Amino acid sequence: MNRVIQFFNYDQCYQYYTKRITNIRQAKIHGETIVAKPVLLVALIDGIEENVFTNNQFVLNDWIEEHYNKLMREYTKDSQFDGTTEITKPFWHLETDGFWHLNYSGEQISKGHTPSKSWLKENH
Repeated sequence: MNRVIQFFNYDQCYQYYTKRITNIRQAKIHGETIVAKPVLLVALIDGIEENVFTNNQFVLNDWIEEHYNKLMREYTKDSQFDGTTEITKPFWHLETDGFWHLNYSGEQISKGHTPSKSWLKENH
């Protein structure tokens, strides 16, 4: 019996995800780019470095929400808009960028609108 051993191609994976991440779609409102998706990614990387997340699964929890809000205030301090983008928007809409996949434990809802924070916490 011959066995075929396949090796994971880290370089190919790195290239794929680098391209996906650098090409994430960001909304523009009145000429200003909304930075919510990149800020969420930075918050997740910080969570990995601080061992809040120890595997390839991220949940919407108090730590990520607080850290995301802190970073949003920092990165949007010169924004023309008051307030920051709620974490539910990038958490939900990153899925359309091809590298973020949501797994649901409850009912799925339409991609046409962003679910509530409680729905994301209960069903993801």
